[in-house]
Amino acid sequence: MKKKIVLHPGIYAIEENQALYRRMASKGWSLTKRGSLLSYFDREEPEERYYRMILTKPTSWKEPEADPPSHQESGWELVSESGGTWVYSTTGESNARSDQGPRQELKALKSARSKQIWNVLGLAFSLVLESALTGLLPFPTRGSGLQWWADAQRFLVQSTAFSLLILVFFGFFILQSIYGYFRLTRQIRRMKSEDPLGLEEEEKGRISLGRMLFVFAMVVFAGLSLYQLAVGEEYDMPAHKEEGYMILEDLGHKKRKAFDPNEPFYNDDEFGMVWKNQSLLAKWMETTEYSDDAWLFQTKFDLHEMVDPDRFAQVLMRTAVFDPDPADWRPHDVSGVDHAYSGKTGLEFLLVKGQRVLFVKYSGRGDSMDRPASQKEFLEQVASIDFDDNEK
Repeated sequence: MKKKIVLHPGIYAIEENQALYRRMASKGWSLTKRGSLLSYFDREEPEERYYRMILTKPTSWKEPEADPPSHQESGWELVSESGGTWVYSTTGESNARSDQGPRQELKALKSARSKQIWNVLGLAFSLVLESALTGLLPFPTRGSGLQWWADAQRFLVQSTAFSLLILVFFGFFILQSIYGYFRLTRQIRRMKSEDPLGLEEEEKGRISLGRMLFVFAMVVFAGLSLYQLAVGEEYDMPAHKEEGYMILEDLGHKKRKAFDPNEPFYNDDEFGMVWKNQSLLAKWMETTEYSDDAWLFQTKFDLHEMVDPDRFAQVLMRTAVFDPDPADWRPHDVSGVDHAYSGKTGLEFLLVKGQRVLFVKYSGRGDSMDRPASQKEFLEQVASIDFDDNEK
């Protein structure tokens, strides 16, 4: 193996990075490039090599990026230039201990420190702005600025691994920015006091455990997300009855013909699709069907015991298209299920039985279904259907 890739500390950990590169050189690995998360090395003869990592002050967008200065006359060689960071190396200990060669500038440290706090403030501002803009939308949120929170909770159940991947990434991003701010503040104070960073202090530089755990979690959740994509199914709804979901024929509509994939969707009088997938918190199925001047959308969740089905039903109410306010939902006493609800418009319905939650959108019974008795009748009809897929 002639090349090696290593996870390095953040830009705020200047001493640790310099120590890492020196230690790798002593093992026969010479730095060739420093990236945002990883450093790249080529196989060389082991040698005692010293490094200086210099942060650069960002230039105005109107100005071209500054070229790194050469310090060859002082015995220093530029080995990496990327991401506003220059890394120089030398083989002489006398050069490493002298004041000659590349030196860190106070204004560059201050600029890097400001960037850390602006990273956190920028993310917080984006969340507040999204919530505020969502609250201005008349449909489907109807003025609810917290609609995105209900959508996020539903997404967490349906795509748990990918949700955790996002949370870990942004959580690490925020914690690293806060930690980097205080680390750079300490280095600025040391530069102002003219206390140089000694080589003895660099010897203890190591990759932090938190950074390694972050990368491990990212790899695990990314792998689980890819697995969920791989096991998901999507296919045209067959004309014959399948187990696990209801069809319009179960609700009294005429039997649907077989779907013809050669005809475009918008010219079809009949259409049906099925989606099946599972996450760490639920096994779920979605169907879409149009036939006999009626449409039916249903999502069936078989929830993990960690998820409270009643609370999740409240989340689904907030993600409803026609009745996103839980106050607009009426409870009904329906035998065979634990809880049953209908939306005010009579187009959306929820049933809870054990760890199973069924969310239905339906139109096509010949009336608006705005009478509670009619809505209860529909819920009783749905509750009588067998939704077990009988899979082992």
